[in-house]
Amino acid sequence: MKTQIILRKVHYAFSAFLCTACLVSCNDWLKPEPLSFYSPENTYVTKEGLEGALVSCRAMIRPEFIGNNSYACTELMTSDVAVAGNIVAQTLKNFEIQLKPGAYGDSQIGTFWSKGYSAIQKANTIISRVQAADEITENDKNTILAEGYFHRSYWYYKLVNQFGDVPFIDKEVTTPKLDFYSHTRSSILKRLREDMMFATRYLPESAPHGAVSKAAGNHLLAKICLACCDFDGAVAATTAVIDHSQHKLMEKRFGVNISDAQYNIISDLFNRENINSSENLEGIFLVEDKRLTEGGTSTGSYRMRDLVPCWWNANTNNDPDGKRGTMDKAAGQPQIGQVGRGIGRIRTTNYFNYEIWDSKEDYRHTAPNWLNMEDMVYNNPASKYYGQPLQKKYCVDTIYAWSPMMHYKTFVPEDNKPDTPQGGYTDWYVFRLAETYLLRAEAYYWKGNLDAAMNDINKIRMRANAKELTNSQQVTIEYILDERARELFFEEPRKTELTRVAFIMAEKGLNGYSLSDISEKNYYYDRMMRYNNFFREKINHNGINIYTIKPYHILWPIPENAIASNSRGRINQNLGYPGADQNVPALEVE
Repeated sequence: MKTQIILRKVHYAFSAFLCTACLVSCNDWLKPEPLSFYSPENTYVTKEGLEGALVSCRAMIRPEFIGNNSYACTELMTSDVAVAGNIVAQTLKNFEIQLKPGAYGDSQIGTFWSKGYSAIQKANTIISRVQAADEITENDKNTILAEGYFHRSYWYYKLVNQFGDVPFIDKEVTTPKLDFYSHTRSSILKRLREDMMFATRYLPESAPHGAVSKAAGNHLLAKICLACCDFDGAVAATTAVIDHSQHKLMEKRFGVNISDAQYNIISDLFNRENINSSENLEGIFLVEDKRLTEGGTSTGSYRMRDLVPCWWNANTNNDPDGKRGTMDKAAGQPQIGQVGRGIGRIRTTNYFNYEIWDSKEDYRHTAPNWLNMEDMVYNNPASKYYGQPLQKKYCVDTIYAWSPMMHYKTFVPEDNKPDTPQGGYTDWYVFRLAETYLLRAEAYYWKGNLDAAMNDINKIRMRANAKELTNSQQVTIEYILDERARELFFEEPRKTELTRVAFIMAEKGLNGYSLSDISEKNYYYDRMMRYNNFFREKINHNGINIYTIKPYHILWPIPENAIASNSRGRINQNLGYPGADQNVPALEVE
């Protein structure tokens, strides 16, 4: 009986927190579980127990990149490089109508909030418990605490660039709490910087793939420093990774296909057998998802389902006679297995497909890494055009079913359903040294050191066989974001980073931007209208929803569940959304 009472107390407290964070069923957290396994009082007193909790924190990052409709898809469809392309009515296209405090279309916006705070609660439990764990040495305590800070900072960095001012919680919630208040984005970031400066002192120099190393800590610290406009700090953190860690930019062929001349270094980097290879010194922080391994997904990556157009479906790519030209399943092999059975969830923009490619020999935009639709063929054996190249003029829906692909990132060999391939199991980069160089280039740019910024950008371009920049005056924030798009598709959280840059420009008063009216005028919106042709041209997809975005969409709506259930406090709503008129001044993190 005593065991059950203690257990209910622990789970009730946790459920109250998650209900405030919204979207988690209270009943699920009140189900009895064996105390010896689930109770923090028993588990988080040993090094082994706390390290097991860290493994759980790492696993919470996996859905960002792995599985159906991964969180990264939402980062893409709310950015300059892509939109939501599926034809179903709930697909998020008209932000003004579909994006509300209780409605997010088919995006993961609500999930970012709920899973973000769930991950923060896990990290806070570790942070709170490790300091009272008597059975652990001081050195081990600091190492565990450092990774706890990493996970909390990782998710808060996302939340403040997605939602702005949010509640900052820095300790384990052990009793029901309904009096949360929003804290300012700027004060949260300053606290994250402080925490990560501590973390980088105690994180290990090297760590197994999937675990957090000092280099991963410095990479995250650099992003936080940029968001704080601490550009010297960002240079120092990135330089610590580039010059003083085990990580190196992979510039020579390696891995399983090293002797196959049709591939190149870019192909090697993203071959799933090479991502987690001991030869690969570029990956800084990874998520792992291997077939039949404990903690992995049951489905695989779903990469080809989400990122590939619905080219195979009946009445999408007809042949010149108006008959079905493309197939999936066994009849559609081998092409269906080589490209994937996509549903067009993500449709890339003209900016990403064509406009940013300034070098014809760039490995990232040439075969075999890049696949144009005209490289594919009619694969319906019943068509008299079987084996002939697809023709765009016969495609019925060029949003849903016609778009070139960054094949080296969209293709993952299928493990479960070879005739309906959706993307097999693969590990994936969260942080990679190529991004570290581009983060440092950005820091140098903000500092006015354009020569140093150009040198870092050229390191990435040289490896990709792209033309080097020869004049440092070519280095602008626009160009840096272009290079990030070329290099980091489906790796960087694109919308998060665009918002971060928009806040930097507002804080520095550049181009007429200001923090005082950022929901009315901001760089994020202006960039979207300049480079995202779907929103700029207000394209109407199949008469369902017109692609529409407004300046206030720089920040996503706070879920109404979080606000309504927080009956004794006030979580503010972002300007532009219903409920913002009830806001109170946000608190500063102490």
